[in-house]
Amino acid sequence: MIKRLPYHEGADHLIDTVNDAIEAFDHFLEKYGAKDARVAST
Repeated sequence: MIKRLPYHEGADHLIDTVNDAIEAFDHFLEKYGAKDARVAST
């Protein structure tokens, strides 16, 4: 059985993961020519 983290610890980790994914997506769009990643992703 997997022991789950307390919610607040898990939430901090999730926020870090989401922020890393957003940052990686911004870099991807910059590399392939999108001028503003936030506008291009909407």
